[in-house]
Amino acid sequence: MEFSSLNRHSYRWVGLIISLTGIAIFSMLLVLDFRYVENWEEKIFIINHYIIILGLVLLSYSLEKTEDERIRTIRFRMLRFSQLLTISGLIGYAAITILDRVEFNLYIIFYIIEAALILYQFLFRLFLRTNPAWIFRETPTRKAKSIIPVVCLIFLIGWLIYAIIEFKI
Repeated sequence: MEFSSLNRHSYRWVGLIISLTGIAIFSMLLVLDFRYVENWEEKIFIINHYIIILGLVLLSYSLEKTEDERIRTIRFRMLRFSQLLTISGLIGYAAITILDRVEFNLYIIFYIIEAALILYQFLFRLFLRTNPAWIFRETPTRKAKSIIPVVCLIFLIGWLIYAIIEFKI
C-alpha cells in the first residue's frame, strides 16, 4: 500500500485551519441569521460547505509527520471505509429521493460527505493511538470480491427497469 499522491505534512495544518474556519463561519451564519439579497443565502451556504469539504479533504489526504507502514495500513483501511460509507450514504439518499419518499436537498449530500470525512478523521486518530489488531490481519484474496460489483450493477439495472415500468405515465 503505497500512497504516492498524498499531500505533504504541512498541508494538514492548512486543511485543519480551512475546515475549522468554514465550520466557524457556518455556525456564525446559522446563529446570527443574516439576511441576503435574493438567492444569495443558499449560494453562500453552498460555498461554505465547499470550503469545509476542501479543508477536510486536505486534512484527510495529508501525510503524517512520521509516515511508516503501520500508519499507511491504518490510513488505507480507514479511507476505504470512509469512501464506502460516503458512497453508500449517497446511493441510499438518492434511492430515497428517487422513490419520492423525501424531497431532494443538496445540503444533505454535503452533510453525508462531511460526516464521512469527520468520521474518518476520528477513527484514524483513534486507531493510531489504540493500534487495533484487526486492521493488521492479512485477509485472504477471494474470487468473490470481483462478483460483488457485478451483482450490484445487475441490481441497479433491475431497479432502474422496475422504476421505469412502475412510474410510467
